[in-house]
Amino acid sequence: ANMPEPKRFVVSELDDGVELTLSWKDADELSLALSDHPSGTMLRLRQSPAPDRMVGGALRSGADFGAGWHSIVDALVGYLADIPMPDGDAMWRAAYAVYLAQQAGWG
Repeated sequence: ANMPEPKRFVVSELDDGVELTLSWKDADELSLALSDHPSGTMLRLRQSPAPDRMVGGALRSGADFGAGWHSIVDALVGYLADIPMPDGDAMWRAAYAVYLAQQAGWG
C-alpha cells in the first residue's frame, strides 16, 4: 500500500490492557487497544475521520478505509477461529462495494 510511515507511535498502559496509537503528519490518528473481557480479549479500533484524498495516484476515502478495516478484522476472526477466508484483496473489494454504497447514501 502507499500509506506514509507514521510520524509517532505511542504505547499506553490501560487499566485492563494496552493501546497503541499511530499518528501521521496530517493529524490522522489510529488507535488499537487490547483489553481483558469476561469472554476473552476485546479489540477496539479508533480512527480519525478519513477525508477523501489522493495518495499515490489513487483516491483514498472513508469507504476505502472502512473496507480496509472490515477485511482486516474479518481476516483476524477467520484466523483465530480457523475458518478458511478469501484472500485480503477479495475481502476488501466486497466490503468496499458496501461501504461505497453507504457513503453515497444508498445503504
